[in-house]
Amino acid sequence: MGTKITLIMATSFVFLQRVVLLILLSFIKEKMLQLLSSTSSIRAAKARYWDADHGVNSDVKSESIVTMNGEAPQIKLEVLGRILQEYKDHPVAIISVFGNFRGGKSFLLNLLCQYLMQKQLKDWIKKKDELVKVFDWRGGTKSHTTGIEITNKPFMLKNDKGEEIAVFLMDTQGSFDNEMSAGERSLIFALIILISSFQIDNLPAGLIRESDLQQLGLFLHYANTIMKNKRSNASESSSLFPPLMFLVRNYQKPDYDYGSKGGMEYLEKVKDTDQDENKDVWKKIKENFADVRCHLLPYPGRKVLCHRDSDTSELKLTDIDEGFLVGVDDLAKCLFSEDNLVVKQLDGKACTGKVLMRLAGELDNMIKNGEIPKFYTLMELNQIVEFYKKIDEFENEYVATMNSKGEKYIDPKILKTFHDECFQKAMQQYEEHDVFEPDESEKLCQTVKTQLNGRYLIIQKINIVRKVQERNKIMDEVGVAGNVYFKEMEKVADGQHLEDVITAKAEAERKAVILFKTSTSACNQDLVREGENKLHKAIQLKHREFERINANRLKLLIHDLSNLVNDCRMGYVEIMEEESNKEETTEYLRAVHHKTHESCLKKFIDSEIGKGYRCKEQQLKYLEEGISECFQGYQNGILQKAMEEKRQKITKTTFETIGSLGGVLKVGGCELHIPCGALDENVEIKLIARTPQHQNKFLETPTLRCEPSPFRFNTPVTIKLQTPHILDEETVKQCTVLISYDGIQWEQFPTKLKFDYQFIIFQTNHFSRWKATFAGTEKVCLFTQLYQQSNAVYWNICWNRDLITKREDEFKKTEFLQNTITLRKPNDLKLSIEKSEENSTVVIRPSSNVIPADQINEQLNFKMRFEVERTSSENVWFNWTLQYGENQQISSEFRFTPSSASECESEEPRNINVVVGNKLIRSAMAAKDVNIS
Repeated sequence: MGTKITLIMATSFVFLQRVVLLILLSFIKEKMLQLLSSTSSIRAAKARYWDADHGVNSDVKSESIVTMNGEAPQIKLEVLGRILQEYKDHPVAIISVFGNFRGGKSFLLNLLCQYLMQKQLKDWIKKKDELVKVFDWRGGTKSHTTGIEITNKPFMLKNDKGEEIAVFLMDTQGSFDNEMSAGERSLIFALIILISSFQIDNLPAGLIRESDLQQLGLFLHYANTIMKNKRSNASESSSLFPPLMFLVRNYQKPDYDYGSKGGMEYLEKVKDTDQDENKDVWKKIKENFADVRCHLLPYPGRKVLCHRDSDTSELKLTDIDEGFLVGVDDLAKCLFSEDNLVVKQLDGKACTGKVLMRLAGELDNMIKNGEIPKFYTLMELNQIVEFYKKIDEFENEYVATMNSKGEKYIDPKILKTFHDECFQKAMQQYEEHDVFEPDESEKLCQTVKTQLNGRYLIIQKINIVRKVQERNKIMDEVGVAGNVYFKEMEKVADGQHLEDVITAKAEAERKAVILFKTSTSACNQDLVREGENKLHKAIQLKHREFERINANRLKLLIHDLSNLVNDCRMGYVEIMEEESNKEETTEYLRAVHHKTHESCLKKFIDSEIGKGYRCKEQQLKYLEEGISECFQGYQNGILQKAMEEKRQKITKTTFETIGSLGGVLKVGGCELHIPCGALDENVEIKLIARTPQHQNKFLETPTLRCEPSPFRFNTPVTIKLQTPHILDEETVKQCTVLISYDGIQWEQFPTKLKFDYQFIIFQTNHFSRWKATFAGTEKVCLFTQLYQQSNAVYWNICWNRDLITKREDEFKKTEFLQNTITLRKPNDLKLSIEKSEENSTVVIRPSSNVIPADQINEQLNFKMRFEVERTSSENVWFNWTLQYGENQQISSEFRFTPSSASECESEEPRNINVVVGNKLIRSAMAAKDVNIS
């Protein structure tokens, strides 16, 4: 059963293969029949055109596609369309011949047709056939061809790419006959330029004449005008021009060989010799025709001239000179061979019959719509050229006259009046030289007016630019004059403070104004007057700048004078201190004071600093007052107390021998902790502590000198330096440990700092000199005094030591507390007085008072009054407290004594000196640390 199924399936498969094969054979047969049918149609079409026996297309005739109708040629679009209809999608080449009438153009085209009908055979010129009669021709002096004629059927040739090209030959009416105007000739030239793929300029005179080139130049100009009107892009219009060949007929000179080779050599010679005369024409030819050739043909023979016309003629090829036929054969090969056949190109593509019909239709529409420009003869063109030159001349004259006012800015009204005068003169010149018809003249006149007005607009814009430039120049001069003013002021000041500013200002301003007017004398005066206002403002700005600099110089001068005052005053103090050590009697001090006072004043007066300035006289008064205050201080014992205080600040020294077990040394608020093992043997160690001087700018610890130096320990030792502060982390951040090896040069010692109450703690492994400073904390003294007057307690606060000196009747005594508190931010000062024992008979009003922080910054001293109400006559002790912030305070006791009706004082006024670490508390609320000691 299985075998039968397999056999059936195999038989079915073979049957299906045969069916498919039959279907494919049927399809291929149908396609082959279609192809044979198409080929038969092509052969039938060719058979209609060509005689298979003789190779002659007997149906090829010429048909007129352009006729002359009045002033404008009429294009027969229906005839041209019928001829090109079968080739609307086929590449088409049209070979056209134009030139002077009676030049043998039609005769030449018949020879080319003969060549093509003989299928381009090599020996076609040796046949005895009659000349074909495709284009009618006639001998004599009258023109025969009118308009444009073209072969009604093409010659099918192949190009170098193997493509079949439909080739038509085209004949044109001769130039310069009596039946056609120059405009018509130019229009015909434009049409053949538009649709032909190769253009032959037939020149029968035996050479390329200058008149031929001039006429070709006119035709090119006219054709270009039409092309540009037709197509806006100039490069596109140039691409419409086909290759050009100068065909020189009847050439008889032996210089060059007949044909293309001799023709190209002849063409180069003509271009070289005509380089000057026809330079513009050759330039136009080169710009429009991408390919320019030349071909030389000899005389055709006398027998040709004996025939009257083509109808009655039985002219044979053997009647034509062989040299002429050889030249035509060479010409035909240059035109029709596969390598030389040219198809018209448009936008890079080969033109078909449809494209050529469209181009001809566009030109026909331009003719019907009157868009064809007017043609001018050479004489008319010369007149027009001369007229345009005149237009250029009086336009240039207009511009030159308008610019004759110079390159300065002109007032717009004056410029407008001047323009009207020059404009009228230019239009008068236009009317005098006008050569156009009224309509064209009116159009050109409007164009000239537009151009002149355009030039005027440009001149106006230039005038605006000049205004801006002139204004900028004036502003530059304003800046220069302002700088001159400043320099004159600086010249008078000579780098010093100037007191008589008014006189110097007047003279400097006078010189600046003179310079400005001189430098802007050639500018527009209206703009100059605007600039003068700017100048005065510029002088004011420069004067403010000078006043600022002058004020700074005054500050520097006063600063220098203040330093001089301090120097003289310190000199006075040094002498008085030295002399007071010799003898401390009042009479002796007065004598020394008188002598020292005179020498200090003389030193100040003789100094060159501030000499001749009024501010020096004021500083002199300050010096005299300061010396007097110092002398009063000496008289009142201030100097002796200061000297005592200075003597108390002595250097303290300690000696001790330390061994390997270590030990601790203390001296003058400094400590040295030597751990066990730091020393290998006993070493005598000497510590010298020196307390800091009050004249130092920043707060600092005592200076600790460790000997022997240099000396190194096995392990680090610990040094503690006492500070005038109760330390915290914020205060330690401002602390810097300094080290010195010679006691003169100090440098920062990098180490990790610790603190314990009032001690800065750090470690080192060698001996040297050490101290710690607090950067940014200047010493400022705050003095406080409590005293009793009648039934009141007065509490004075003062920031200035000089102020205390002036009030020596109030401030009798100065005491310094030993304890120190550290304050980190500006706060109000709270002053309070409370009774120290239970006594209901005593009442204090107010019990406390507050000095706001902003008043501390603004004022130098404060005076607080506390009223005491009591009924008993016993002495009472009060507790007073000065509190700054929440937790920092100083407190002590004060005894209040009952008073009689008259004022009396209690014990000696109690004065507390408080050193405030950051001076900024007096001038700004941003102070970080305030240290009161």
